[in-house]
Amino acid sequence: MMLGWLLKLEKPAAYKANSAEVASDVMFEVRRREIYVVRRNTDGNLVVHWNGPQDPVMLYTGDSLETADLQVTTDVEPEHHKVTIIGVDGARRHFVTLVLRGGDKIVVGERILPLEGAHNFRDLGGYETVDGRRVKWGKLYRSDHLGGLTRTDQRYLETLGIRQVYDLRTFAEVNRNPDLLPSSVRYAHFPIFADDPIDKSAILLRRNHLHSVMFDMYRTGLDKGRETYARLFGQLAEYKNMPAVFHCSAGKDRAGLMSALVLLALDVQIETVIDDYSLTNLCAEHLISSTRKEIARYKPFGLTIKHFYPLLAAPPKLMRKTLQYLTDKYDTVENYLCGKGWLTKGQIEQLRDNLLE
Repeated sequence: MMLGWLLKLEKPAAYKANSAEVASDVMFEVRRREIYVVRRNTDGNLVVHWNGPQDPVMLYTGDSLETADLQVTTDVEPEHHKVTIIGVDGARRHFVTLVLRGGDKIVVGERILPLEGAHNFRDLGGYETVDGRRVKWGKLYRSDHLGGLTRTDQRYLETLGIRQVYDLRTFAEVNRNPDLLPSSVRYAHFPIFADDPIDKSAILLRRNHLHSVMFDMYRTGLDKGRETYARLFGQLAEYKNMPAVFHCSAGKDRAGLMSALVLLALDVQIETVIDDYSLTNLCAEHLISSTRKEIARYKPFGLTIKHFYPLLAAPPKLMRKTLQYLTDKYDTVENYLCGKGWLTKGQIEQLRDNLLE
């Protein structure tokens, strides 16, 4: 999130948003176009959903890509279109290998990782490209800030083999809340903005038009952050930097733009890119809770928590409008990144080799 002054990034206030309150607002829509999805239910059990043309006949689970083929979990009843797996470790992300009729296999992972000090740490793997390839799991992650990582979180990042973290926040955000990383992980600062692009006066003066404020910010982020995004692509094109994480404060705006650019460069369909963006809304309750105390300071000016929803949500229509702006002004992602020689098409091809299977 680009509101560094708003997100103090301390432990959430006692308030916990009501799920129905959040889910009832269209701005918090979550879209998933994936055929196979693995997620946790409210009981902490692993649930595998599918809606594709082929039903799996068996599935295997494991807490890493290497072990996902080793443990037979259950036979599948196709008519239910889902399987609930009970008793898996809630402290570790799990992968599921789905065996389709005819013997083909598809590996699907939990997209959101179970960290204590980061709530929007997501794997960009598993997405299908236009030509039928898939983004590799466990190579590239997007996240909210990493200034609250616990020792357990740090050890978990080490087990993931994370080599490099790229911080997209402003200088003030970094100074206020630096990343807490294990010593084995390299850190690099790639600020998209030098200062917060939304000031308090914009909130007060345009309180009923904050959707437009957000679009202006995304458009500015693309234009002014163009060289920085291109340089970051150059980093990701070097295999020695994988697996890698890039993040901002909430993992929504600057990280959302970077995720969209990467997925489009990999030839992932635009609707899937927009759906990935909307998954941040699964963290809406945490965002509301962590900012409620700061937002309360605006109560004397007549602003309520709902006025701030456009700043906290990841509405699909905002990313769609932003990508339309990208197309109208720059035509393609390649032109956007390579237009001034900051990146070469060869580096984009190397990125595809690193991330696609």
